Amino acid sequence: MKIDIAGYSYEGKWFDYEDGGKFLIRPFPASESATAFKDGAIFVSGEEKFKTFDYCLIGWKNFHDANDKPIPFTDKIKKKVYDLNIAGISDFVTKKVLELRKGKEEQEKNSEAGQSTDTPK
Repeated sequence: MKIDIAGYSYEGKWFDYEDGGKFLIRPFPASESATAFKDGAIFVSGEEKFKTFDYCLIGWKNFHDANDKPIPFTDKIKKKVYDLNIAGISDFVTKKVLELRKGKEEQEKNSEAGQSTDTPK
């Protein structure tokens, strides 16, 4: 089995948002996850969901307040944006994190599909 280890990265990638806004989002490492199983279902607390959002969203550009002043990228503002899902940002970041994970899974599937499944003789 071949794995393109160089294709995996903890680095962030810029994603376009509405009206010229941009987010720098990185993948969430499985080693940071603290999900739990409860009654046969996966339980993810609000605190854990914020931990993922906080870890993965590492920058933004072109976001301004009502007075057209740039909104600084701070922990306090990022938490408020998440808690209130301002402008749908927390949903957008969550979606992009999942897409980053799925993209690598698809790449691996396509890589495996191109390999021979013949048993060596």
